[in-house]
Amino acid sequence: MPEPDLIQQQRAILRAFRQATTERAQVEADAEARRKRELEAAASASKVVQQEAEAQRSKAVADAEARRKAERAAADAALAQAQQTAAAELGEARKTLDAAGSSLSEAGLQALLEQAPLAPTKPDPASNPAQRFAQAVAAAAETLKAVQNDVTALLKWRQDAAVRRRRLMYLGAVAVVVAVVVIILAVQAIQQAVHQAAIRRAEAVGQGLAEAAIKAGPVLVPAGEFLMGSTDAGSGEKPQHKVYLDAYLIDRTEVTNAMYARCVAAGACKPPSSLSSSERSSYYGNSRFDLYPVIYVSWDDARSYCQWAGGRLPTEAEWEKAARGTDGRIYPWGNEGPTCDRVNYDGGKCVGDTAPVGAYPQGASPYGALDMAGNVWEWVADWYQDTYYASAPTRNPPGPGSGQYRVLRGGGWFRYDGDLRAAYRHHFYYPTGQSNDIGFRCVAAPGK
Repeated sequence: MPEPDLIQQQRAILRAFRQATTERAQVEADAEARRKRELEAAASASKVVQQEAEAQRSKAVADAEARRKAERAAADAALAQAQQTAAAELGEARKTLDAAGSSLSEAGLQALLEQAPLAPTKPDPASNPAQRFAQAVAAAAETLKAVQNDVTALLKWRQDAAVRRRRLMYLGAVAVVVAVVVIILAVQAIQQAVHQAAIRRAEAVGQGLAEAAIKAGPVLVPAGEFLMGSTDAGSGEKPQHKVYLDAYLIDRTEVTNAMYARCVAAGACKPPSSLSSSERSSYYGNSRFDLYPVIYVSWDDARSYCQWAGGRLPTEAEWEKAARGTDGRIYPWGNEGPTCDRVNYDGGKCVGDTAPVGAYPQGASPYGALDMAGNVWEWVADWYQDTYYASAPTRNPPGPGSGQYRVLRGGGWFRYDGDLRAAYRHHFYYPTGQSNDIGFRCVAAPGK
């Protein structure tokens, strides 16, 4: 197809995408409003439960404190009564001892001695001062022992009361902790349900956008120069330099499960090493995820698919120009930081797994390429060489002739801001490497 016709077709596609973006923004606004209402309801419910739990805890503490005061007052009264009784009995014992001691005067003892030779008679305990003294001492000892036993029992009762009080306070604290845990779990469950509902709504919208994007076909990147690399990043991105590229076509989206499955069915590609994704046990081969990016494919798998489809893997230079255009922007959409409206990223906080291809039209590149940041990393043709930019050709650079690692571009759904930059070069994967956040797209010459 001649270039002017492709450009006109691209303009028509961009208009269709603007309309789809407007519709998606309205759906997302409605979803956000519902989410806010659900969160407000959840917050209100959790506040009521917290208030009830706090009231129960306060009442339990107040009841325990009242019982403690009552038990302590009763114990103090009993102890005072026992002390008064003991004091009275000790006073009586002292009086008896004093009376017995006074009767045992020297004259009395002499009289008893003088009467000793008389005929023995049965002694009268009541008239014998020594026996009365012994009896008084024994009675005082019994009284003291009884008082000691009463005091011991009272102290044990107070100790038991303290144990009961501590047990009640402990049970009250446990009840409060359990209530708080239940509230937290309930809030988390509500938030998870709201998040899952938002994901389902976004996936429903994303499926429609994915179908439109795939139907639109590849985008044309015209011939010309662009700025490659960075001035303020790692050495592998320096020096920033101008590169001229011939015109080429690049896939508008990442290769999907359904696309790759056709290559497998034709016998030209190997199946992915895993049929699951991060959160989905059935992913590849499940029709629900046909429009999602294929993952768990190696560099060789990606190259085989592109060759079967009549293309090839893009060079680093081709991928970077398609992602950032000619104005040296940081991200495909511009220099503003990423958000979940533009890209599936942020350590899994947007979706927590892959999303349908083309589901983020607000993150489109200047040429209309989608998901050039986030969703999945993308294999490119080049070997990685840290110093390659310093000596690379300035016209259609093919990449180093050999190396240890192949380069990945674009960042994935589990990555952060810096990895999403159009100039970032990820290079810690061997060509055989596979992961749940690695995919690819292809390029071809215009007219193919």
